[in-house]
Amino acid sequence: MHTVMYLHPGFPDLYDPILEVMKDSEAPSLEKMHNLLTENQWGILDQKYVIGGEVGTVNSYINCLRSETGMTGLMNLGNTCYMNSVLQALYMTERFCVEVLQAISSPQETVLQKLQEVFAYLKLTQRPAVSPSDFLYVSKPAWFEPGDQQDCSEFLRFLLDQIEEQQKSVPSIISDSVSKTDICKYRQSLVNKVFGGLITTCYTCMMCTKSSIHEDVFTDLHIAFPEEHCKAVQDQPVYQTRSTAKCPDVLSDEPEGKQSLSLENLVWNYFQTEKLQGDNQYHCDNCGKLSDAERTVLVTDPPEHLVLSLLRFAYSTSTQSRRKFFTNVTCPQVLKLPIDKNTEVLYSLYAVVVHSGVSAESGHYYTYAQSSEIESETDRWYLFNDSHVSFSSYKSLSNLSKRFPRDTAYVLFYRKQPLTERIQPHLKEELREMVAKDNANFLLEVELKSKKQQEKILKNWTSNWKDDDSPPPAGGCGGGLGLGGMGDIVNRFVF
Repeated sequence: MHTVMYLHPGFPDLYDPILEVMKDSEAPSLEKMHNLLTENQWGILDQKYVIGGEVGTVNSYINCLRSETGMTGLMNLGNTCYMNSVLQALYMTERFCVEVLQAISSPQETVLQKLQEVFAYLKLTQRPAVSPSDFLYVSKPAWFEPGDQQDCSEFLRFLLDQIEEQQKSVPSIISDSVSKTDICKYRQSLVNKVFGGLITTCYTCMMCTKSSIHEDVFTDLHIAFPEEHCKAVQDQPVYQTRSTAKCPDVLSDEPEGKQSLSLENLVWNYFQTEKLQGDNQYHCDNCGKLSDAERTVLVTDPPEHLVLSLLRFAYSTSTQSRRKFFTNVTCPQVLKLPIDKNTEVLYSLYAVVVHSGVSAESGHYYTYAQSSEIESETDRWYLFNDSHVSFSSYKSLSNLSKRFPRDTAYVLFYRKQPLTERIQPHLKEELREMVAKDNANFLLEVELKSKKQQEKILKNWTSNWKDDDSPPPAGGCGGGLGLGGMGDIVNRFVF
């Protein structure tokens, strides 16, 4: 069972009672599980799986019934869980979903067009899961090798940048410049309406005391771990987007030996003054050389939706790979984002992408999410794991890493309080027609599959019929697998 759970991560609520029963049994080593998987791997014939002695396509073994949650899954197209987890989080961002579905896309905006189709299917399809293959084709970065595991945070940033750049190719969209006299001008683009904020970075030279101030638009913040946590798994100093700094107060109030990091304190640490010295010196234009300096960061216009990516991966020279920091980070339902020394903005948690595994080059992604427009205290969470969607809870999310140490929060989505009025998206007629046509095809597929299954049962029953002198029982209302009166054949069997 340990090997099965290792092979199929992303079902913490399902595995909890199993682990409770098996708590006294010793778990096999990673090497032993790898050996078991190698010895018992499925055979593959022309991209078809051999299951129970019968050959069939992957799609033929997917349950025809939708999840009881009413939500739709996304098929894994070969290590594409990094994309599926991000798409589900974006879909649960109601404001973004509305903006995407109502946007009038131009021929140049191929990514937006395919994203509209994905969201339309997630909203209206009768299928339990849909294939985002067309979207993958237009949105995948050129350096992402097909079939390889990728970084979902990197994909998210690339995706939003693509939508932004393609939208700028349309003459009606504004340019890159941000006017200080019109601070909300940049919010005219689709992405920035939802995720865009303004951040001001100030560099102060310690030699000449001159300051250099830069104002930039951001759609996510990359949050570093404290220096001591990085050293615990690295053989050399680590330099990340925001350099790791000594931060003694980030530990949460957990029992000794099971301490977690507090997300609020990590965010607070992000905005603390940082000293740039040694190998990390600042080049001062006024002095014309590298010098010690201080850097401060301040959010001057908070986004409507805040995306935080935890920098869990850093390159290790000993393993030649991006190793992972497994430290648990507590994710509060309500997060305080400091704007200045005296002001904070409150945000509500609504989605978390989880990474399960030991490095950036391997593992699995899945997503906990609820609608972004639901109060934080409302516990209507779902667990999106590729084709599978199930009910979950904030409690399951908050206790995840304690139960499954390799499963850690990676990308977090927050929505600014208070709630705004919910807007129902108006789907374009061509999107409705596209999904309606596919729904009709799906119902025909289900009917054909059911008919073939009935014919197979009838054939097996006929071949096993022993009474040559008697015809089969007459039809009636006995039911029995939808085969008329065949339910009566149960009476002919002797146990």
